Amino acid sequence: SLHLTTHHAIFEADKATGTKSDNEVWIPLALLHSVTRTPPSLTGDPSPILLRTRLFESFELAFSSLADAHNVWDTLKGLCSSFASGGLENRYAFFCGDAKPEDKKGKGKAGWDIYDPAAEFARMGLGTRSKAWRTTSLNADFQFCPSYPAEIVVPAKISDTTLSYAVKYRSKSRIPGLVYLHWANLGSITRSSQPMVGITQNARSIQDEKLVEAIFASHGHHSHKLSPSPSTDGSAAGPSAPTPAAPDFIYGSTATNVIIDARPTKNAYANSVKGAGTENMSFYKNCRKEYLGIDNIHVMRASLNGIFDALADAEATGHLDRAALRRTNWLSHLTNILEGVLIVVRTIHLSNSHVLVHCSDGWDRTSQLSALPQICLDPYFRTARGLAVLIEKDWISYGHRFADRSGHLCDDRVEFVQKLGTDASTQQAFLASVTRQFASSSHAFKETCPVFQQFLDCIYQLQRQYPNRFEFNETLLRHLVRETYEASTGSFLFNSEKERAALGARSRTSSVWESVFDMDDAGNLTLKAEFRNERYDPTLDDPNSKAVDADLGVLLFDPQDVKWWYQLFGRTDDEMNARPFANDAHSGETVRPE
Repeated sequence: SLHLTTHHAIFEADKATGTKSDNEVWIPLALLHSVTRTPPSLTGDPSPILLRTRLFESFELAFSSLADAHNVWDTLKGLCSSFASGGLENRYAFFCGDAKPEDKKGKGKAGWDIYDPAAEFARMGLGTRSKAWRTTSLNADFQFCPSYPAEIVVPAKISDTTLSYAVKYRSKSRIPGLVYLHWANLGSITRSSQPMVGITQNARSIQDEKLVEAIFASHGHHSHKLSPSPSTDGSAAGPSAPTPAAPDFIYGSTATNVIIDARPTKNAYANSVKGAGTENMSFYKNCRKEYLGIDNIHVMRASLNGIFDALADAEATGHLDRAALRRTNWLSHLTNILEGVLIVVRTIHLSNSHVLVHCSDGWDRTSQLSALPQICLDPYFRTARGLAVLIEKDWISYGHRFADRSGHLCDDRVEFVQKLGTDASTQQAFLASVTRQFASSSHAFKETCPVFQQFLDCIYQLQRQYPNRFEFNETLLRHLVRETYEASTGSFLFNSEKERAALGARSRTSSVWESVFDMDDAGNLTLKAEFRNERYDPTLDDPNSKAVDADLGVLLFDPQDVKWWYQLFGRTDDEMNARPFANDAHSGETVRPE
């Protein structure tokens, strides 16, 4: 039997026992990518309905009568076209049984408290190894910058008064804020949005220039000899063995400080029509600029949709066309992102310098380019708890727009396709209907994009290259992809910390980390067995190792070494990643799915 609720399609194959059956399947409507109704069979049987999810799963629903098929089709369409109704409070996170932290003897609170900003920045050395930074509460009421965290770490020599002027110069008021201090040399990663340089590209802000200059001069303000610092949770991973006689660090040329603009150059300058753009480098001292050429959300959305189309075609034809997969440019996009990540890692660890990262508004590509380098630079972020802290810090608190990018309030996010026949006129009508659907896509649909999924895919690529360096496995990454879209917790539901606080997420919804860690009554966390990487060897990250091939726990990876995340796409490694035969090089390159 099939049950349709506000949030799920529930298929129960056997309900004789009166209890939840092992054959019961719950399909969250928030996970649906498309719903397709195929033509009736030649025998006149009612047309089945095919459900495809964002996790590349397929479910075919068969019916005993045409009326039942019509009813389910219409009901699904109605439910999926009312996602915006009631706002975010109508998402499943506010209704599921786990959304009652007060009933969990403190376990739910441990999930929400996994990231403590003060403790995390203290772990990095703020206030001890480095006196160059301070925490400002200028945004405590979220009026200074609605999409930023309540507390922002800024250079100690920059006053709140200066910040109150500098904020006017950055798009969406997203000033440069610290997210990472490197354990080896106090090199920093800061992030912001694009500057408002005006149509002529010559408008400037003395306060913004002083802020950036102070960031790039911050290495001159440490008061202790530098040595690795332990993680605050006592984990064995990460730089953890302080070296009493660590030498003072010798910094490279300050000209190696970098402002990274993640966008293609032409896109950066195209923003001038809105009065925005990119820094005029004649106003910024002791640094250079790098453009990364990473495409915008619209290109990335189209790329992922191309993968859906290629895999759907493979289901229909029995052959997976790898050439069609290549044309999506998904792997090329990953390489482009990872090349930018490597620039950040090298600048900080090898050039002993600082990096300021931004794109346009500073909440998509910027989040990728601030978080991924930290995974490579600091082994702590390759532990499960460290990954949770990183996501809470660089994605959730710094305002990645999860609600918009995941389409939580997008009424036309699920594609409904009705194939009524096989004759030419019917096919033309079908193509015309699909064309009209995408041409008239809502603003909410055009704001969707798999930015966070790309971030997780990049981690997967790093795991492939360094299989012994991560405490967590690929299964955890897939779990986080699911949670991003399913909206069953409050973690990936909102656009900002301000929204999360306004709707009382801590008290009314669960944290995603409750599904990742086992928590005892005291709130202590242990990574669930299903997410553990059995090959993990934290001794490889010892910063004091004398081994010939020791890397001090810093991963200098190959950005060209990317492959399809076949587990996520529900295929085999051979299907998606096997080398093509010589006669497949120019066209076809199809493989038959198992």
